[in-house]
Amino acid sequence: MQNNLTTNPFASFWWGGYECTDQLNAFGNRVDFLPLTGHLPLIDQDYADLGQLKVKTVREGIRWAMIEKTPYQYDWSTVKLMLDAGERHGIQQVWDICHFGYPDDLTPLHPMFARRFAAVCRAFVDFYRSVRPEGTLIVTPINEVSFMSWLGGMCAAPPPTAWARAGK
Repeated sequence: MQNNLTTNPFASFWWGGYECTDQLNAFGNRVDFLPLTGHLPLIDQDYADLGQLKVKTVREGIRWAMIEKTPYQYDWSTVKLMLDAGERHGIQQVWDICHFGYPDDLTPLHPMFARRFAAVCRAFVDFYRSVRPEGTLIVTPINEVSFMSWLGGMCAAPPPTAWARAGK
């Protein structure tokens, strides 16, 4: 019998990672790195390249601001494309839910933030299990939570506090 504490849940020791932030900058402009990096149209090549290096685990993100344009309504089409590519190439994906980005009508200080965040997490798991009913799902709910806490608490840097400094 295997001890769960010593069982490695990852498909490879080395990981790939693709920048998946969809954050608002200090001027309130959305910066979505998936199209900026070209990863989505090149995902098959990106994953094939990783395969040559025996890298079988990657960090990807759902891009919360992109999939929830209307509260509690989700468009998983991009995530589905990414899941399908992972399956084609035998790549395990570890998913970020919030990678410095959140829907346009929210901020981390908004009274509905926690409720909406919990809802998108539940919705993602439901969606994921509808297309991948088996296997291990590994999620990073909030990317670099300690950095986000420091940035907001000590620096007042993420929107909406940064907007005041940017003249909004």
